[in-house]
Amino acid sequence: MHPAGDELILVTEGEVRFHLDDGVDVAELVVAAPEYVVVPTGTWHTADALGSARLVVITWGEGTTHRPR
Repeated sequence: MHPAGDELILVTEGEVRFHLDDGVDVAELVVAAPEYVVVPTGTWHTADALGSARLVVITWGEGTTHRPR
């Protein structure tokens, strides 16, 4: 979870399943190259590659926290 800004994740190869939890709603989505997802500030998220995949991740890392899956 990144409290200082949104995160942009560009899938450049393959497919990735994202799990997003903003504390109110939970969503799962599959993103395939060359699509992207914007993870809003403060949203807990995980990403699982569905096979081989490559990502470009742009995030504001300050204050990033983790929790067990």
